[in-house]
Amino acid sequence: MPGIKVSVIIPNYNHAQYLKQRVDTVLNQTYRNFEVIILDDCSTDASRSIINSYRSHPAIVHIELNTTNTGSPFQQWKKGVEFATGEWIWLAESDDYADERFLEMMVSALSNRDNVGLVYCDSKIISKDYISGETFASIKNKRFQTNRWGVDHNNKGIDEIENYLLPGGTINNTSAVLFNKKVLQDVNPFDINLRYVGDKYTFVKV
Repeated sequence: MPGIKVSVIIPNYNHAQYLKQRVDTVLNQTYRNFEVIILDDCSTDASRSIINSYRSHPAIVHIELNTTNTGSPFQQWKKGVEFATGEWIWLAESDDYADERFLEMMVSALSNRDNVGLVYCDSKIISKDYISGETFASIKNKRFQTNRWGVDHNNKGIDEIENYLLPGGTINNTSAVLFNKKVLQDVNPFDINLRYVGDKYTFVKV
């Protein structure tokens, strides 16, 4: 029997208003070979009640509710990766939500491609309940005067970093990324304690 393909880590802190939509769009993915790990960093809103309502769901393999706040989402990421058993890691941030075909399309994009550290996709821009007609891909294509983000592509890591990631922050959303777990552990982006830019630091190290 094949092992778990994707470990979905949902790190939460005081995002009760978004949390049910986030968890439901993970659990309703069309691609089914995944496990879910939910971590709460001592929320003071209704998050814990929402999280506890999912305890009996068979896809949720671990729930951890911190008794003190760490103040660092990236320490929560590290903890989630330690619990994960999947080949790929999806850090599904608690104030986002996903198309239910997200994993299906991301895993399909990985087929017949070796030596991939991460794969990312486009994201819609949402302000409150309003979904913009513009996506991050269209903004990046205008900025770089290209159609690069309008089609599937892959690139060597150093080229991606130097030409796109550092000049333009071109991975816009951690929730739109699947990380190769082995690579993530090998490069150890958790080697320093970062409060705000740990996402870009992680992208660069991977």
